[in-house]
Amino acid sequence: MSDGRYLSEIFSKNAKCVKLVALLLLFVISVACGGGGGSSSDDEDVTDESSETDDQDSQDAIDDESDEETNTDDSAFAIVSSIPENSSTTNRLSKILVTFNSSIDSSSLNAVYFKVTRDGTTLSPVDLGFEGDSTTVVEVGLSNVEPAEGVYELTIDGALVDSDGDPLGEDVVISVTVSGVQPTLVSIQENIFSKSCAVSSCHTGSNPTGNMNLSSGNAEASLISVPSTAVSSINRVTPGEPDDSYLIKKLEGTATPRMPFNGTPLSQSEIDAVRDWITGLSE
Repeated sequence: MSDGRYLSEIFSKNAKCVKLVALLLLFVISVACGGGGGSSSDDEDVTDESSETDDQDSQDAIDDESDEETNTDDSAFAIVSSIPENSSTTNRLSKILVTFNSSIDSSSLNAVYFKVTRDGTTLSPVDLGFEGDSTTVVEVGLSNVEPAEGVYELTIDGALVDSDGDPLGEDVVISVTVSGVQPTLVSIQENIFSKSCAVSSCHTGSNPTGNMNLSSGNAEASLISVPSTAVSSINRVTPGEPDDSYLIKKLEGTATPRMPFNGTPLSQSEIDAVRDWITGLSE
């Protein structure tokens, strides 16, 4: 082998070794940097997870505070419901039931805390008590108040406290509108007799049909404890006995012809008002 060729082979082998060493150095550097980079990434992941945990803890704390506030509101002394409901309309109103979420002492059942008005006028006396054995349901009775149409408002004073001494806080007004015939002669006269009976050629004037004048100011004298001209054994109106009153038989059609004659029969609620009026009459 010539000297030139021998030297060429040596240089070629040395070049390969240098190249291999260079590749090894690059690999070591790459691993070292990659490890450091991986560590940095892990640190970032840990930081992100920690941040997310802190955020969740903060949100949980807010939710807990919100729940506590809600629970506090739920436990405050308050009205749960009423019968009839506020802003409702009914044709009869004998009482209002108010349900609270906690018990009330019986000493609080007085006109200081419960006031009823009709069209702005205070109604008295009003019966106040608990419904049955319950101390959370207050019954505001109107049996001592003459029935009449109008807007009834029950105002419950905010100073009312429950058995734990917690106040209602502010006045609560329950409004109920009463519309329709009431079981009073005034209401029956206005809504039934004057409109359907005391009309021309019927129960009005100097010679009313059946000698029964049902015009305003004359109906009571023509009806109460007065024998019927058709069946003399029964009164037109027997106080306290609607089923033994000929007026009811004529209005319901069990005695013919049904009244109002040739007119539209009264509704059941109108007949019930007449029945209740008769039931409430005393000798």
